[in-house]
Amino acid sequence: MKTLIAISIGALGFSSARAAPGWETDFAAARKQAREQKKDLLIDFTGSDWCGWCKRLKEEVFDHQEFREGVQDRYVLVEVDFPRDKTGMSEALLKQNEELKEAFGIRGYPTIMLADARGRPYAQTGYQRGGAGAYLKHLEEKQNNRALRDEALGEAGKVSGENRAKHLEAALAIVPRATLGTLYRKEFDELASLHAESELIASTRAEEAGRAQREAFRKFFTGKDYTGALAYAEEILAQGELVGESRQQVLHYKLNACLAQRSFDEALAVAEEIRKVDPGNRFGQGAERVRTYIEKLKEQDRQRQRLDGIPKVDEEQGKGREKKRDRKGSALAEVEMLLVTVEGEPQLTEGSTAGEENKKKGTDVIPLRKSLAGTRRELAAVKSKIEADHELWTRVEREIAMSRKRMAELETALAGERANLTKLRESRARIEREHNGDHDREKELAARLTSDEKALVDFESKQDKISGIEKKAAELRLQAEELRKRAEELREE
Repeated sequence: MKTLIAISIGALGFSSARAAPGWETDFAAARKQAREQKKDLLIDFTGSDWCGWCKRLKEEVFDHQEFREGVQDRYVLVEVDFPRDKTGMSEALLKQNEELKEAFGIRGYPTIMLADARGRPYAQTGYQRGGAGAYLKHLEEKQNNRALRDEALGEAGKVSGENRAKHLEAALAIVPRATLGTLYRKEFDELASLHAESELIASTRAEEAGRAQREAFRKFFTGKDYTGALAYAEEILAQGELVGESRQQVLHYKLNACLAQRSFDEALAVAEEIRKVDPGNRFGQGAERVRTYIEKLKEQDRQRQRLDGIPKVDEEQGKGREKKRDRKGSALAEVEMLLVTVEGEPQLTEGSTAGEENKKKGTDVIPLRKSLAGTRRELAAVKSKIEADHELWTRVEREIAMSRKRMAELETALAGERANLTKLRESRARIEREHNGDHDREKELAARLTSDEKALVDFESKQDKISGIEKKAAELRLQAEELRKRAEELREE
């Protein structure tokens, strides 16, 4: 994981002659302005003089009055430019832009980051079709991410342990993933310590490892160290940890290294290995198409070798042939090398195929022209796919924002349900206690009833005896009365 990159750049007062009016280039000054005016930052990472999509975004959105009026109360606009022609850009500005690129994890252009006044991003986007009005609505949807992020971080500040980890993960899931290891490093490390098994932690670290791997391969290919690239690919594959598309990606780098070394048979074997991993996914299908390209390259190489056997007519013509052979070898090793794109699709550049028009006399150019036409068709198809991907990206971004909003609502509802469940459990425990007490009371009353019933029976049996005795006593009293009367009579006599 990358270390946190400081972006508290001093107010150096530098500016770029390229920046349009209303766009700030000094990041520290932009943050100060955002704090004072209580606005957010809209940061445009662009390649102003070479990036086609950057130019379209500027022409279709940023240059329109509707856009400028729509953002003036919400954002401070910041341009972070990476032009090929750096005339008019100071060393301090170039250094600042590189630091910002690293801190924000920029991998392509244009990239638009929405950040708070501190410079901490909460949303990321890019080119969107539809003009200024549609883009303003898109930004409004993206700006909702800040409230969701702040709410989750606020809730995390109220609790600890597992509950804190839950809210931290909810907040970090909202912000741009590439900034977790830089601008959100503190929260990321805390989440890792609280919940190391978090899916967000695992996926982010896997992405970081993948980016480091891609950067290593980029350096190999940029330095034309194809042997090093091949050895690095073999080292990764030998570990046996990669599966699926991750393995296919490394195999694509291996394929490129083989092609750069003109090891066509080995490249065919690698393409087949890519296809076997998963013939149905984008890498597997691409590998199938790659086989056709490699066969073409093998044939071109054979033709080049045959040209070596053609006798030279004169010194000048021989020099011309040699130059063409050198250009052909360079094209095979560099220009026509199959490039692994971000999407993983292998492609050939249009210019490399067009170069085949310059073959020596006597070479059959009809197949080459057919190849050129096919490449152009593929290029048109790729451009169409890019347009469709941008539309899909826009729709997916909207759906992601809506899903995150629903997740936040569900989290709130879930917290309420958990509180209600706690109350219900407490009520159940109270009822159980009372119920057990009633059972004990029931047993006590049943025993008392049995005792009272027995006493009643005993009492009733004694009453019968008392009644008999009382009756006997009454009879005796009658007899005594009669005897008394008889005694009286006897006295009178």
